[in-house]
Amino acid sequence: MTQRLSSLWLSLLISIMGTAHANEHQNAERIDFSKPLPVLDSLKQVQEKQFTLPKFERFTTDGGIPVIFTQLDGLPMVDISVDFQAGSAFDRQVRTDALGVANMTANLLTKGAGELDEEAFLLAKDRLGIHLNAGATKDTLGISLRSLNQNKTLYDALSLLQKMLSQPNFDASTLEREKSELISSLKQHEQNPSYLAARAYQQALYQDHPYATLTTGDIQTVKTLSVNDIRNFRDKFLVAQNAVITITGNLSQAEAKNIANQIGASLPSGQKAPMLPSPTKATAKHIHVPHDSTQTSIIMGHLAPKVARTQADFLQKTHFSLANTALAGGSFNARLMDEIREKRGYTYGIYGRNVAMNVAGHYQISFSTNASQAKDAIKATRAVIDDAITNGILSDELNLVANQHTYQHPMSFASNASIHALATTMNIHGLPDIYANGEIDRIKQASLDDVNQALRQTIHPDDFIIVTVGQDKPDLSDVLKTNLNNQ
Repeated sequence: MTQRLSSLWLSLLISIMGTAHANEHQNAERIDFSKPLPVLDSLKQVQEKQFTLPKFERFTTDGGIPVIFTQLDGLPMVDISVDFQAGSAFDRQVRTDALGVANMTANLLTKGAGELDEEAFLLAKDRLGIHLNAGATKDTLGISLRSLNQNKTLYDALSLLQKMLSQPNFDASTLEREKSELISSLKQHEQNPSYLAARAYQQALYQDHPYATLTTGDIQTVKTLSVNDIRNFRDKFLVAQNAVITITGNLSQAEAKNIANQIGASLPSGQKAPMLPSPTKATAKHIHVPHDSTQTSIIMGHLAPKVARTQADFLQKTHFSLANTALAGGSFNARLMDEIREKRGYTYGIYGRNVAMNVAGHYQISFSTNASQAKDAIKATRAVIDDAITNGILSDELNLVANQHTYQHPMSFASNASIHALATTMNIHGLPDIYANGEIDRIKQASLDDVNQALRQTIHPDDFIIVTVGQDKPDLSDVLKTNLNNQ
């Protein structure tokens, strides 16, 4: 009986407290979420943080190799990159069907050098606790080193780097193993609709240009690669006349010059790689790649400007970046994300981006959708793009993305790695300091007319090459305003 009375009293007490809480909640001032939330008192005391732009020091080695050195004293760390102006787009200059040779050369550079076989080389890296890697893009082959700046560690690391450059082993049995692993990976990629779409898009976009092929090469071309091909690529392109060196970190300028000269001395002089031709414009078309998948992967796009190298180009690049963020950026405020994902539910994500390379770039929009919705999704995407080009980005959209870009830009200087990446890009393409330190001014000065003009000058939907990968080929004959060549 006593327990029952206690339970009744407890229930009554909870009911009274709940009613009181409800009344208190009703009497509380409601928050208007349509307006900005008030700033916490503690945040009012926080002063605006000013960031200092790093100083990019430029000089050349005794052999004439361009160097950018950025002194950063915050961490006992040094980043060094050696980049050569020749990547997979130069594969055919070694042998007509040696596609993938630049990528394989980069791969083998870290598999033994000088008196060190692969195992000894890897043990030396691990013992020093350094990162020492190599990789290739369409335009470049690059080697990167990250090490503590302690003299013994750093100069032992440099010794390994110099061995890579001057005495790579390029062991035949190692090559066969790496080819086998790459071929297995490429076979797996053949089951990936996004990979198939990217390959078909690049082939259609660049046609007979060296940019048309994937950096890895394909299964058939990788099979043919030989040690002789690797050595020929190295001898022809990994030379001083083709190199730039970027150094970032806790060093003096004298130390940086000494390091750059040591690296330069490891390279034969050689000849600078020739400039690639510009690709010809491809005709708008729809290409469908059959694939056993309920989802259809879609890429739509066309040629776009090459790497920006002048102040006028930098302005155009900034203006278009602002417009594209409003139209096709990754946030849910972007028009395509709002319309194609949020309102229509066609996809989890849709993105548009400009990819700039030495002699030409491309603009592409990528997404996946249910096969039964592919046509409607493409049609809706085209409608959003047409509206943006015709009516322009709105001032509210520009203000939003301008603030976003302004606040994001300092992240380019937030770490040694990000500063080094920026300096490396500037060095590879011969860009002036204004490329990095003038971006916020370019954003602030961008007008709505500037941004919309850049959008209209860059995106031309009537020129779109559309690639679809999936079970069923969607009928796109009425999607574009021009006649499509269906394949």
